[in-house]
Amino acid sequence: MVRAVIFDMDGVIVDSEPLADVQNTIFLKKLGHEIDRSFLHATYGLTARKFWEIVKKRLELPQDIEELVRVHREFTLSYWSSVEKLKPIAGIPELIERLKDEKIRLALASSANSKRIPIFLEKLGMRGVFDVVISGDDITHSKPDPEIYLKAAKKLDVSPRDCLAIEDATSGVASAGAAGMKVIAYRAPNSRQDLSAADLVIEDFAELDGEMLKAL
Repeated sequence: MVRAVIFDMDGVIVDSEPLADVQNTIFLKKLGHEIDRSFLHATYGLTARKFWEIVKKRLELPQDIEELVRVHREFTLSYWSSVEKLKPIAGIPELIERLKDEKIRLALASSANSKRIPIFLEKLGMRGVFDVVISGDDITHSKPDPEIYLKAAKKLDVSPRDCLAIEDATSGVASAGAAGMKVIAYRAPNSRQDLSAADLVIEDFAELDGEMLKAL
Protein backbone atom coordinates (compact mmCIF):
# COMPACT_ATOMS: atom_id res chain seq x y z
CA MET A 1 0.00 0.00 0.00
CA VAL A 2 1.39 3.40 -1.00
CA ARG A 3 1.46 5.69 2.02
CA ALA A 4 3.99 8.20 0.71
CA VAL A 5 5.24 9.43 -2.65
CA ILE A 6 8.77 10.76 -2.96
CA PHE A 7 9.57 12.99 -5.93
CA ASP A 8 12.88 13.78 -7.52
CA MET A 9 12.98 17.45 -8.53
CA ASP A 10 14.98 18.16 -11.71
CA GLY A 11 13.34 16.43 -14.65
CA VAL A 12 10.33 15.28 -12.60
CA ILE A 13 8.54 18.29 -11.16
CA VAL A 14 10.38 20.84 -13.31
CA ASP A 15 12.07 20.60 -16.70
CA SER A 16 15.23 22.34 -15.51
CA GLU A 17 17.79 20.01 -17.02
CA PRO A 18 18.11 21.74 -20.44
CA LEU A 19 18.72 25.03 -18.61
CA ALA A 20 21.16 23.28 -16.27
CA ASP A 21 23.07 21.99 -19.31
CA VAL A 22 23.35 25.56 -20.60
CA GLN A 23 24.42 26.85 -17.20
CA ASN A 24 27.06 24.11 -16.77
CA THR A 25 28.34 24.69 -20.30
CA ILE A 26 28.77 28.41 -19.59
CA PHE A 27 30.56 27.70 -16.32
CA LEU A 28 32.92 25.15 -17.86
CA LYS A 29 33.77 27.61 -20.64
CA LYS A 30 34.78 30.08 -17.93
CA LEU A 31 37.24 27.41 -16.78
CA GLY A 32 38.50 27.08 -20.35
CA HIS A 33 36.82 23.77 -21.18
CA GLU A 34 34.00 22.42 -23.28
CA ILE A 35 32.13 19.21 -22.61
CA ASP A 36 29.51 17.41 -24.68
CA ARG A 37 25.86 17.29 -23.70
CA SER A 38 25.79 13.48 -23.69
CA PHE A 39 28.30 13.51 -20.85
CA LEU A 40 26.22 16.01 -18.91
CA HIS A 41 23.14 13.81 -19.38
CA ALA A 42 25.01 10.92 -17.76
CA THR A 43 25.58 13.03 -14.62
CA TYR A 44 21.89 13.76 -13.95
CA GLY A 45 20.91 12.94 -10.38
CA LEU A 46 24.40 13.28 -8.90
CA THR A 47 25.31 15.53 -5.99
CA ALA A 48 27.55 18.51 -6.73
CA ARG A 49 30.55 16.81 -5.12
CA LYS A 50 30.11 13.62 -7.17
CA PHE A 51 29.58 15.66 -10.34
CA TRP A 52 32.82 17.56 -9.81
CA GLU A 53 34.77 14.45 -8.87
CA ILE A 54 33.86 13.02 -12.29
CA VAL A 55 34.41 16.27 -14.23
CA LYS A 56 37.71 17.03 -12.50
CA LYS A 57 39.04 13.61 -13.45
CA ARG A 58 37.75 13.80 -17.02
CA LEU A 59 39.10 17.30 -17.70
CA GLU A 60 42.14 17.03 -15.42
CA LEU A 61 41.19 20.23 -13.64
CA PRO A 62 43.81 21.65 -11.23
CA GLN A 63 41.29 23.06 -8.73
CA ASP A 64 40.39 20.97 -5.69
CA ILE A 65 36.87 19.60 -5.32
CA GLU A 66 35.87 21.95 -2.49
CA GLU A 67 36.81 25.00 -4.56
CA LEU A 68 34.95 23.75 -7.63
CA VAL A 69 31.82 23.00 -5.60
CA ARG A 70 31.94 26.40 -3.86
CA VAL A 71 32.48 28.53 -6.96
CA HIS A 72 30.01 26.54 -9.05
CA ARG A 73 27.37 26.81 -6.34
CA GLU A 74 27.75 30.59 -6.22
CA PHE A 75 27.42 30.74 -10.00
CA THR A 76 24.38 28.47 -10.16
CA LEU A 77 22.50 30.21 -7.35
CA SER A 78 22.98 33.53 -9.14
CA TYR A 79 21.91 31.95 -12.43
CA TRP A 80 18.74 30.34 -11.06
CA SER A 81 17.80 33.41 -9.03
CA SER A 82 17.82 35.42 -12.28
CA VAL A 83 15.28 33.07 -13.90
CA GLU A 84 11.94 34.86 -13.58
CA LYS A 85 9.69 31.84 -13.31
CA LEU A 86 9.88 28.08 -13.57
CA LYS A 87 7.04 26.03 -14.97
CA PRO A 88 6.14 22.64 -13.48
CA ILE A 89 6.08 19.67 -15.80
CA ALA A 90 2.58 19.10 -17.22
CA GLY A 91 0.39 17.06 -14.92
CA ILE A 92 2.51 17.49 -11.79
CA PRO A 93 0.31 20.07 -9.97
CA GLU A 94 -2.77 17.93 -10.64
CA LEU A 95 -1.00 14.75 -9.46
CA ILE A 96 0.14 16.44 -6.24
CA GLU A 97 -3.39 17.69 -5.61
CA ARG A 98 -4.81 14.17 -6.10
CA LEU A 99 -2.23 12.68 -3.73
CA LYS A 100 -2.98 15.28 -1.07
CA ASP A 101 -6.72 14.61 -1.42
CA GLU A 102 -5.95 10.95 -0.71
CA LYS A 103 -3.92 11.91 2.39
CA ILE A 104 -0.71 10.49 0.94
CA ARG A 105 2.41 12.05 2.42
CA LEU A 106 4.80 13.79 0.03
CA ALA A 107 8.55 14.23 0.03
CA LEU A 108 11.16 15.74 -2.24
CA ALA A 109 14.47 13.86 -2.56
CA SER A 110 16.76 15.88 -4.77
CA SER A 111 20.52 15.87 -5.27
CA ALA A 112 20.30 19.66 -5.64
CA ASN A 113 21.89 21.68 -2.86
CA SER A 114 19.85 23.00 0.06
CA LYS A 115 19.98 26.61 -1.20
CA ARG A 116 18.78 25.85 -4.73
CA ILE A 117 15.74 23.81 -3.73
CA PRO A 118 13.91 26.71 -1.98
CA ILE A 119 14.58 28.94 -5.00
CA PHE A 120 12.94 26.37 -7.25
CA LEU A 121 9.97 25.71 -4.97
CA GLU A 122 9.33 29.45 -4.69
CA LYS A 123 9.44 29.96 -8.46
CA LEU A 124 7.19 26.91 -8.97
CA GLY A 125 4.65 28.10 -6.40
CA MET A 126 5.25 24.93 -4.37
CA ARG A 127 6.52 26.22 -1.03
CA GLY A 128 5.03 24.15 1.77
CA VAL A 129 3.79 21.41 -0.58
CA PHE A 130 6.17 18.69 0.63
CA ASP A 131 6.10 17.24 4.14
CA VAL A 132 9.81 16.39 3.92
CA VAL A 133 12.62 17.80 1.76
CA ILE A 134 15.99 16.04 1.47
CA SER A 135 18.79 17.76 -0.44
CA GLY A 136 22.19 16.70 -1.68
CA ASP A 137 23.67 18.48 1.34
CA ASP A 138 21.84 16.07 3.66
CA ILE A 139 23.54 12.93 2.36
CA THR A 140 27.01 11.46 2.15
CA HIS A 141 26.49 9.14 -0.80
CA SER A 142 25.05 10.28 -4.12
CA LYS A 143 22.44 8.42 -6.16
CA PRO A 144 22.48 5.53 -7.16
CA ASP A 145 23.22 4.86 -3.48
CA PRO A 146 19.86 4.49 -1.64
CA GLU A 147 20.80 6.87 1.19
CA ILE A 148 18.66 9.80 0.05
CA TYR A 149 15.51 7.68 -0.27
CA LEU A 150 16.08 5.84 3.00
CA LYS A 151 16.52 9.19 4.75
CA ALA A 152 13.33 10.54 3.18
CA ALA A 153 11.35 7.48 4.30
CA LYS A 154 12.74 7.76 7.83
CA LYS A 155 11.78 11.44 8.08
CA LEU A 156 8.32 10.62 6.72
CA ASP A 157 8.08 7.84 9.33
CA VAL A 158 6.95 5.47 6.57
CA SER A 159 8.49 2.10 5.71
CA PRO A 160 10.38 2.18 2.39
CA ARG A 161 8.18 -0.66 1.12
CA ASP A 162 5.18 1.67 1.53
CA CYS A 163 6.85 4.48 -0.41
CA LEU A 164 6.66 5.17 -4.12
CA ALA A 165 9.46 7.11 -5.81
CA ILE A 166 9.07 9.11 -9.01
CA GLU A 167 12.31 9.51 -10.96
CA ASP A 168 13.56 10.38 -14.43
CA ALA A 169 17.20 9.25 -14.38
CA THR A 170 18.97 5.89 -14.34
CA SER A 171 20.81 6.70 -11.13
CA GLY A 172 17.62 7.82 -9.40
CA VAL A 173 15.69 4.70 -10.39
CA ALA A 174 18.54 2.57 -9.04
CA SER A 175 18.67 4.60 -5.82
CA ALA A 176 14.97 4.22 -5.02
CA GLY A 177 14.95 0.56 -6.06
CA ALA A 178 17.90 -0.19 -3.78
CA ALA A 179 15.97 1.47 -0.94
CA GLY A 180 13.23 -1.13 -1.43
CA MET A 181 10.69 1.23 -2.97
CA LYS A 182 8.45 0.90 -5.97
CA VAL A 183 9.58 3.25 -8.71
CA ILE A 184 7.71 5.09 -11.44
CA ALA A 185 10.00 6.54 -14.09
CA TYR A 186 8.96 9.55 -16.12
CA ARG A 187 10.41 9.50 -19.61
CA ALA A 188 10.67 13.05 -20.87
CA PRO A 189 10.71 13.82 -24.59
CA ASN A 190 14.20 13.17 -26.00
CA SER A 191 15.31 11.40 -22.80
CA ARG A 192 18.21 8.99 -23.28
CA GLN A 193 18.06 7.55 -19.78
CA ASP A 194 17.82 3.80 -19.23
CA LEU A 195 14.65 3.45 -17.14
CA SER A 196 14.15 -0.28 -17.60
CA ALA A 197 14.66 -1.04 -13.89
CA ALA A 198 11.56 0.97 -12.91
CA ASP A 199 8.30 -0.79 -12.02
CA LEU A 200 6.43 1.47 -14.42
CA VAL A 201 7.54 3.92 -17.11
CA ILE A 202 5.22 6.75 -18.10
CA GLU A 203 5.43 9.58 -20.61
CA ASP A 204 2.60 11.69 -19.22
CA PHE A 205 1.66 12.27 -15.57
CA ALA A 206 -2.00 12.30 -16.62
CA GLU A 207 -1.59 8.51 -16.97
CA LEU A 208 -1.36 8.12 -13.20
CA ASP A 209 -4.52 7.61 -11.19
CA GLY A 210 -5.39 6.15 -7.81
CA GLU A 211 -6.04 2.67 -9.14
CA MET A 212 -2.69 2.55 -10.90
CA LEU A 213 -0.88 3.61 -7.74
CA LYS A 214 -2.69 1.00 -5.67
CA ALA A 215 -1.74 -1.70 -8.17
CA LEU A 216 1.99 -1.11 -7.73
